[in-house]
Amino acid sequence: MTICRVQYLLWITIALAAVSAMLSGCGQDGPLYLPDDAAPATQTQAPPPQAGPAPAEAPEKDEP
Repeated sequence: MTICRVQYLLWITIALAAVSAMLSGCGQDGPLYLPDDAAPATQTQAPPPQAGPAPAEAPEKDEP
């Protein structure tokens, strides 16, 4: 039984696809462990912007 060139390329393609699928999980963002509950949070949330006074409404004019 001899392996032809097409079958060889098929196995190489399958192997490369499998390796790339396994390596796609590398480089995930975030910590690799669960942080302690007592640890202070590093991100702080900015307070919402203060709303200024409401603009005065113009009095309604009666039309004749």
